[in-house]
Amino acid sequence: MTITGLISAAHHTFLISAADADPTDTYTTGQVFDAGNNLISVHTGIAYGPVNVTLELLSGEDHIFENGGPYIDLDAWDNIEEVTVVCREPMLFITLENEIVEDFGELTSPKGARHFRIATRGRAKHWDLDVDTPSEDYLIQTWPSGGPSMIHEIKVTDGVWLNEE
Repeated sequence: MTITGLISAAHHTFLISAADADPTDTYTTGQVFDAGNNLISVHTGIAYGPVNVTLELLSGEDHIFENGGPYIDLDAWDNIEEVTVVCREPMLFITLENEIVEDFGELTSPKGARHFRIATRGRAKHWDLDVDTPSEDYLIQTWPSGGPSMIHEIKVTDGVWLNEE
């Protein structure tokens, strides 16, 4: 199932999390997002405003290919990262103002964990600005998976949210 909509970013962030998750309770940090149990905290380039989000909610093994996940066009995206998180409560798309974005529904996992692949495009275009129209795109592919993992970078090119050692 594919769902497309807008999410309002605030403080460079939107969440995919349990309703009561603490957005700072993460165990792994990346350039696209931070992750914790029942939590993905997505890093936007804009400070405030709408972003375009496409959710590909995959539930069956028929969607998972030999490389461990569904197809993604690497050339179409600036950054791509993956992680598996514990998902024992329904996860929702939530703004930092604690508003649930109903269009995307609930994400649950019968195995207790979900794999997330998140791709970004356009985050450097209006860095740290307040915008009224969407200038960033996010593709979120997710499917049931095994236990939790650390973030795995697949592609990083936009230069924003660099992890400094």
